[in-house]
Amino acid sequence: MRVLAGDVGGTSARLALVDVDGDRATILHRQDYSSTRYPGLAPIVQEYLATLDQPPENACIGVPCPIDEGICTLANLNWVLDLGSFRRETGLKAALLINDFAALGHAIGFLQPADLVTIFEGTRVPMATMGIIGAGTGLGQGGLVWDGERYRVVASEGGHVDFAPRNEEEIALLRF
Repeated sequence: MRVLAGDVGGTSARLALVDVDGDRATILHRQDYSSTRYPGLAPIVQEYLATLDQPPENACIGVPCPIDEGICTLANLNWVLDLGSFRRETGLKAALLINDFAALGHAIGFLQPADLVTIFEGTRVPMATMGIIGAGTGLGQGGLVWDGERYRVVASEGGHVDFAPRNEEEIALLRF
């Protein structure tokens, strides 16, 4: 199946045409856009789809915000994304907006050994909980939890919380 995959952030929106076959995903075409140059996500997707000979009908786009009933507000852009409006404006038959770190959690199964770099050798523990962290619009966080049959993705917006000092030393750091 061919899908439009996207990763949207406060600075850049990366869109790609991806061929998904079982546990393999192959990027066929990719384009990066400056998020701040557009009034919303739909115009970026419309522009990208216009460059493709055979645009896909399905899309899944990771966004740096929690999605509540198909609606999310990006912290570093003046965008409110509404899934229903997005589908109508882009003409995509099936489109999903998911948290960007949930998207990373779903993508882990597609990684090949050549995609990985070990930064600290550890001991592999089968079916252990996995954490995902990364810098971007905030400090993105997510996880994968084994439910006895498969991994379940857990999204988080923990990077968008305030500093909560707990003692005098931390309060001094806050004042500094």
